Amino acid sequence: MRERGPIAQLTDRVAFRWADYDPPFWARPTRSAGRWNDLGDEPTQYWCLDPSAPWAELIRHEGLREEAELDLLRATLWAARWSIGPLADLGTFESADAWGVDARVMVDDDQRASRSVAREVRSRGFAGLLAPSAALPGSVTLVLFRPRILAAFGAAPRLSAYVPAEVAAIGRPATGLVGRVRHRGERHSGLDAFRAAARARRRDPRT
Repeated sequence: MRERGPIAQLTDRVAFRWADYDPPFWARPTRSAGRWNDLGDEPTQYWCLDPSAPWAELIRHEGLREEAELDLLRATLWAARWSIGPLADLGTFESADAWGVDARVMVDDDQRASRSVAREVRSRGFAGLLAPSAALPGSVTLVLFRPRILAAFGAAPRLSAYVPAEVAAIGRPATGLVGRVRHRGERHSGLDAFRAAARARRRDPRT
């Protein structure tokens, strides 16, 4: 990573995740490695900036590809209000490139390189990062470090560890979403578009 790049600050931003446990926040060291955490890291919170992306993550995780299969799903969608920063803004492939991070790393099925990026972000004291969704092209994942504690959705906590959240829905993903999900081993349309634009700029610097 470069020394400097885009930085974000969220103020009262609603984000979403599915979780069949209450509360929807991790408070203990991670029990498995993820895209943006190593096994045993401090608690790492994964949220999405639009309500479709958590369902897409669930569909991808379960390997579901047919609409009828979604009828078997029933999960709890949570909404949380986040006022937090600074965040390393890698939320688009362009912003990742500005940080000197290979765009492919952001959504690669091999997550070792993204975990290395996360270690660097943690070491610089960021509260978390923004990243493109690997499961739903065009959506953004919000990753927060450290434990969080559930507060009432209408509350205004003074301590950053307390996050207002509530159940937004219980049910199944919306009809049609399954066809938009990017599964493991598939190309990522957002990454393809970023690479195509980069090639066009190299051919014609005026674009």
